[in-house]
Amino acid sequence: INAEYMGKFLENIKGANLLRIIRLFVLFFLVAHWVGCFWFLIANPQDFPVELQGKYIFAVFHGLLVLVGENIDPQSNYERVFVAFFMMIGQALSARIFGSM
Repeated sequence: INAEYMGKFLENIKGANLLRIIRLFVLFFLVAHWVGCFWFLIANPQDFPVELQGKYIFAVFHGLLVLVGENIDPQSNYERVFVAFFMMIGQALSARIFGSM
């Protein structure tokens, strides 16, 4: 969907602010999902639970923590670079979300 079309659509309906907030949080969760998937690729697999569902939840949870800048303890240099980069992305995304409200 074109962003300009979406902007015009949101201006003309009731509850547009609620839809904007929902759209921004969906975007935030989507980015947390991507960060969690990348975290799963580079993190130590011994830290993850055994079952697949638990691995996904664990990875997305850590991805969300990285995005909001919470205390993640990276063990390797790859993890440190990953955390530093995605903390900056998370801060930019948070600024975008709160700046839009």
